[in-house]
Amino acid sequence: MKKLISLLLALIMAMSVFACTKAEKDKPEATTPTTTPEVTTPAVTTPAATTTKDPNALDLPDVSFDGAKYRIASEEGNVKIEVFAGEGATDLRSDALMRRNGAVEDGYDVKITPVAYSGASNVYSHAQSIINMILSEEDYCDISLTYAVSTGLIVSAGCAVNWMSFENTDFSKLYWISGANELLIFDDAIYTPVGDMCISTIATTYGMFYNKTKGNQTKGLTDQIFEAVKNKTWTIDYFNGIVSEVYSDIDNVNGPSEDDYYGFTAENLTNLDVWQFAFDIPMVVQDEETVLKCVFNSERTAIALDKINRLYWENNGSNIFASTACTGKFIEGKALFHTTWLDQCFYGLRNMEDSFTILPYPMYDDNQENYKTGMMDNYNVITMPFTCPDKEMASIITEAMNYYSREYVYPAYYEESLQKQAVQDPESVEMLDIIMEGRTFDLGTIFSPSLAGLSMCFRSAVSNNTTDFATFFATIEERVSIGISDLIASYEVNKQN
Repeated sequence: MKKLISLLLALIMAMSVFACTKAEKDKPEATTPTTTPEVTTPAVTTPAATTTKDPNALDLPDVSFDGAKYRIASEEGNVKIEVFAGEGATDLRSDALMRRNGAVEDGYDVKITPVAYSGASNVYSHAQSIINMILSEEDYCDISLTYAVSTGLIVSAGCAVNWMSFENTDFSKLYWISGANELLIFDDAIYTPVGDMCISTIATTYGMFYNKTKGNQTKGLTDQIFEAVKNKTWTIDYFNGIVSEVYSDIDNVNGPSEDDYYGFTAENLTNLDVWQFAFDIPMVVQDEETVLKCVFNSERTAIALDKINRLYWENNGSNIFASTACTGKFIEGKALFHTTWLDQCFYGLRNMEDSFTILPYPMYDDNQENYKTGMMDNYNVITMPFTCPDKEMASIITEAMNYYSREYVYPAYYEESLQKQAVQDPESVEMLDIIMEGRTFDLGTIFSPSLAGLSMCFRSAVSNNTTDFATFFATIEERVSIGISDLIASYEVNKQN
């Protein structure tokens, strides 16, 4: 009966999906049997993990899996970023993936095997294909790496395993991203953990890019900005003031045009999602009674909406685009500030003639405790399907994958590539560290499709230049409430796996 409930949940969740960063198309319908037999997993006896106080240590049993395959299902593009770069790849990050994979394969006698999926019509279709495979009882993969914004569908369908049920999974270790997992644990369960093998959490992290060459042309501005960041006076009001004073008509067209010089460029879609994280505004939280509730519709959110609307639509120094073409304007030196994700450092920005640095996002006000940032919602999280034939093996190898990602992949991506190549002065490295320390997460992103697109609610309000957030939120409030109830129920369903 519980599996039947999960099938119904899957269909309900699929119907509620909104498009995110890719083109929307109809998702394939799940084909599932009318009954789902219980799956029995071969038992693996392993010694208890060694107790240690070292958060950097890997405390796993001395065990060999005799050449077993450790199958990672992921969208084809993500496979090349996080699993296996492919033959002929020679850059630092690709080499780090091979070194990590070799350490895991040699240490535990396993074969890391990507299960790539191509042809996704939108960010949800890969998750839906995995749901279809799991509910048909197909032995498809041992774990999956799927987009954060779509992974809640797998949980809502009753297809996931609780990672807290494994004695060798230790979320206190540094190779698990505690800032994410502490917020994603509910009712003594986590189905969507995030670790250092999810290198996309760095690639998709947002920062406020600053053209130092242009900024240095205004005496003392760069020093003032760095000082404001360090003194925690780098707020959205301060930022709005700087932007308002930067505009030049450089294309000889009468009035503002796309090719003029502006204080701030941005697109008015996906990038807007980061502001709610930057302003430390949670969407879904647990109260003292360990009950989930939506707290997004708050006075702080309403004030934040007003501040961002003024930056995007009322500030003469802002140039707002309907697409990511605005990044090209920043590369051309036609903007002082630009908001985008860190991975852009390795593409168009590497050819930028001007010198740039990456700043943390401005705070809501100077009472905010720390700088915060979010990620584009297509970073990857980890799930284990209930059809995984050897769950204990999968949990051990996942632990090792995260550990060796911390050893090899994270330094290659963050320290060698970002810190030493993308930015090249000590203050800029300090700014990057502030950004990384401020990454924050929310169940509202993971379960956005079943919560009426909650994680995109602020984006939609700004895009439509809405001034009354409470009225805007009222249009989805009932569906969010139903979604919260379904989310809680899905955690109970998955506990049976």
